[in-house]
Amino acid sequence: MAIKWQQMKVEGQFDLHWTKNHGVEVWKRQDFISATQMSHSAAPEDNWKREVASRRAGQFPKAEQQEGTKVMTLGAVERMLGELQWEITQGSCARPMDHWPEAELIAKLHTWVVQRIQGSPVPSYRYDRGSRSWEVRYVKNVRGEPLWVAEDVFRALGLQWGGHRSVAYLPEKWQPVELLPYGEDVKHRTCLYWPGVKAVMAGVNRPHTWAFGEDLMARFGEAHPGMFQEFQ
Repeated sequence: MAIKWQQMKVEGQFDLHWTKNHGVEVWKRQDFISATQMSHSAAPEDNWKREVASRRAGQFPKAEQQEGTKVMTLGAVERMLGELQWEITQGSCARPMDHWPEAELIAKLHTWVVQRIQGSPVPSYRYDRGSRSWEVRYVKNVRGEPLWVAEDVFRALGLQWGGHRSVAYLPEKWQPVELLPYGEDVKHRTCLYWPGVKAVMAGVNRPHTWAFGEDLMARFGEAHPGMFQEFQ
């Protein structure tokens, strides 16, 4: 069945296409590359492969003998554009010409992506333990799988959150950084896939620890039956 793509005109000059996959917005990667002329720059393939590894990018769908449409979540797009902006300001990108129009275009698109993320609510649920409860926020990757905000996981487990250094030992694909809305602002926050959550729990010798994991599996296991068994 053909995918029904929604088209959006941004800043009166960018044609972007998106659809929903398991409840999460997925965006055509090529639209952002074409709009910013990033094909002339050092940008996307390494970033693309990294986001595929963390499941924030993928091919959707895969047709016989044809390459699928490469898509990314807005969080992955924000990272791609943000890193390219930084490289441009540092002069580390090889410029294809003396006047490089994509620098301004990348800034415009990045601002739009940030604003769209800021206007999107982050789903959450209440985790109850005894007489106490915590809000646990989560976002979805390109496959619709959840990843949980690391600081919320730590608090629900009764652990002190010390920033990214608290999970720096985990593989990068288990702890992607997402841009999340915070009131009138947005902030980057480390998130955890199930293997990351499980690794954190394994280091905590407390009776209630595994109850948290069982709660996650009860809430998300039906929609994602294979996620808690393996992670590739």
